[in-house]
Amino acid sequence: MSEAMFDPARWRPGPLLPRRDARDGALIFVVGVLCFLACLTAIGALAADRAARGWTSQLSDSATVVIQPHGAETPDAAAARAAEVLAGVKGVSEARALEKEKAEALLEPWLGREALIDDLPVPRLVTVELDAKAPAKAADLDRALKAAGVDAKVDDHSVWI
Repeated sequence: MSEAMFDPARWRPGPLLPRRDARDGALIFVVGVLCFLACLTAIGALAADRAARGWTSQLSDSATVVIQPHGAETPDAAAARAAEVLAGVKGVSEARALEKEKAEALLEPWLGREALIDDLPVPRLVTVELDAKAPAKAADLDRALKAAGVDAKVDDHSVWI
């Protein structure tokens, strides 16, 4: 009796899964579903990466200038003058002043239509498209605006990219 108790064959591990069992089909199904979900995750990650690269590319080729008019100059005149100054800076392919209506449309999702009253000081914006090969730096744009006497804040979107 003591020999049967210490028989090495008795302590050998059995198969991980039973040889012929109904669980075989379920295991294959679960592995297939997991592979499908892994592929969906990979496709989602690639789509998100492509969207992020496109967004970064759009931001890196542009800048936004917020005009702060002072004195007797109207906000629209200050924005037009700033766009004219910025269009002459090396590394800028286009600079255009945004109309008041477009600036209000940008604020509408946050403030609502009712909140946009005529007395609200909506900032005037100038959008600047930079040369893709040799873009102008924010400091160059700021220097040109200061030299022309335009009070403005330049955002080159470097915080976001």
